[in-house]
Amino acid sequence: MRLGIDARFYSEAGGLGRYTQELLKELEKQDTSNFYIVFVNQDGWKDYQPQNPKFQKVLADVKWYTLTEQLKMGGIIKKQKIDLMHFLHWNIPFLYRQPFIVTIHDLILLKYPSRQASTLGPVKYWIKNLGYKLILRHAILNAKKILTPSHFVKKDILENFQINSEKIIVTYEGITNFSQTNQNSELLHQLNITKPYFLYVGVS
Repeated sequence: MRLGIDARFYSEAGGLGRYTQELLKELEKQDTSNFYIVFVNQDGWKDYQPQNPKFQKVLADVKWYTLTEQLKMGGIIKKQKIDLMHFLHWNIPFLYRQPFIVTIHDLILLKYPSRQASTLGPVKYWIKNLGYKLILRHAILNAKKILTPSHFVKKDILENFQINSEKIIVTYEGITNFSQTNQNSELLHQLNITKPYFLYVGVS
C-alpha cells in the first residue's frame, strides 16, 4: 500500500513538530511492508533523513493555514498516487477528495475562539476563523478515520459533529525517554527550581 504523510510540521518547535518526528521515527521501525511518501517543507527536507528505504520524502514547500496551501497542496499529493493519506493536523485542502485519515489534537479554536493570540484585524480574523471551521468540518466528516490523543477530545468531537463514534480512534501519545543528566540539574539550579515542581507545557 502507498501511504502519504503530511509532515510539513517536522522541523517546527512544539507539539506538532514533536508529534510528526516521533510518529515517523516509530513508523520506520514498525512498518516494513507499506511504502510511505513523506511530504516535507524546505526545513523538513534538510532535517528529515529516512532510515527505512520504504520511506521517501517529497518536497512540499507550502505554508500551512494559507490560501496557497488550499490551492496547491492537493495537487502535490495527487501526483504521488497515494492510496491513503494521513494529515497530522486539521489543515486539509478543502477540495481534496481522495481517501485520508486525520489526527485531531483538540477543538480549542472551535470552542474558545479568541483574537488574543492573533495579529489580524477583526474582519480578517473572522474570515480566517470561518475558513478554519469549514476545513475542520470537511476533515471530520470526510476522513475515513479520525485519530485523537484522548477520550476527552473524542467526546468533544462527538458533541460538536454528527458522526459515528466508531470512526474515531483514540491513540495515546507516547513519552520520549529522556535520560537524567548533570545538565538538567544545573539548569534547575540556575532557575532556582527545587523539587518537587510542576511543569506546564501547554498554551496559556
